[in-house]
Amino acid sequence: HEARHPSSAAMPATLVTAAQRLGFARQRGDAISLAALLVCEGDGDLDVASLCLLIAARADDIVRGPSRSWQKCISRSPGVWTFDNFFGDDMSLHLLKMRGDEVKRLSRLLQLPVDGWGDIVVNRNRFSAIEAVTVLLTRLACQGTWHQLAIILGGRAPSAYSLMFVALLRHLHATFEHCLDDITLWEDQAPRWAQAISKAGAPLDTCIGFIDGTVRPIARPKGDTQRLVYSGYKKVHALKFQAVIAPNGLIVDLAGPYPGRRSDGYMLAQSHLSDRLEAMAKQLGMDLCVYGDPAYAQTRYVMRGFKGSMSHLQQIFSQRMNALRISVEWGFGKVLNDWPYLTQKMAHKLGVSPVGLVYWCAVLLSNVKCCLVAERECDGRGSATAKLFDVPPPKASTYLSASDM
Repeated sequence: HEARHPSSAAMPATLVTAAQRLGFARQRGDAISLAALLVCEGDGDLDVASLCLLIAARADDIVRGPSRSWQKCISRSPGVWTFDNFFGDDMSLHLLKMRGDEVKRLSRLLQLPVDGWGDIVVNRNRFSAIEAVTVLLTRLACQGTWHQLAIILGGRAPSAYSLMFVALLRHLHATFEHCLDDITLWEDQAPRWAQAISKAGAPLDTCIGFIDGTVRPIARPKGDTQRLVYSGYKKVHALKFQAVIAPNGLIVDLAGPYPGRRSDGYMLAQSHLSDRLEAMAKQLGMDLCVYGDPAYAQTRYVMRGFKGSMSHLQQIFSQRMNALRISVEWGFGKVLNDWPYLTQKMAHKLGVSPVGLVYWCAVLLSNVKCCLVAERECDGRGSATAKLFDVPPPKASTYLSASDM
């Protein structure tokens, strides 16, 4: 104990100077203590002290045992957190529903803001890139509290994991906002999508996707805010999103969040989706539209099925299009199936957690996951929607860069 934790009075001054020069902080306190055994006060050689400090840091990472953590009976992770030590392929598939190599690849694709050491620092908490991505995926894939997840993730303070999670959500939205906010990026694929939907049995040859809204329940907010987010139709406090799913199985346009009391027509008007479709149609020189349920008003760029008294041909039209429109529900269901945390209603509180940002990032990660699965599957599809229309999604790197999709 005395060797591992010498008093500050016995700490060589050159060692303290070397620690400051190398950027060693409190988290490497054991390494500084070990280095004190290798350098003496009378030496005065700063280079020797720095070398001793680096050697001790390496030894500290290898041999030091677990120390007491923020909670009794929980051990903090070793000096070097590695994905293989804490998760591995089996646990990764079971918990995160992704292979270990896919998680590692995802940590490289997300363009994380790492420092010179390859780490992400949030409020003096240092995480490696792979550990930060693991925190993000574990939070979305599990319904437990941060105190429960801390045991799985390695034993840091729950607040450290929570801060990293929010920081990554903001980074993903700032970096990859284009992936979900602009359907015109897919204009080169629009003719192929229309052909695939028509080939699948649709009577329309200009439909390039399917539109619908989804309701995400949240905890009842305090004050007058609860009236704004209460959905009288669903009888729940919620936020709403509007999505367009393409034949490749990806949600290519996501708008929201909107208050739960708003209708699908309101979301369509506020999202300006018709303007983007009009710009795409003019650029391609062809007619195109998206198909939705009868809640939408019939326009040039948004088609819907017939309602009320219908002729025989109108019934056939509505039946065939509605049979394909179910794919948008598959897309919403896939997001919830991939990330069960979204179904934990009481965890999503307005003013406490970034509720809308969580769902936005979950959709983005589901799209990326679909691309990764398609790359390793023999059929190259990755989702039931892509298999239905026989249209493969792009590679994950291509999708995130929004080039040549």
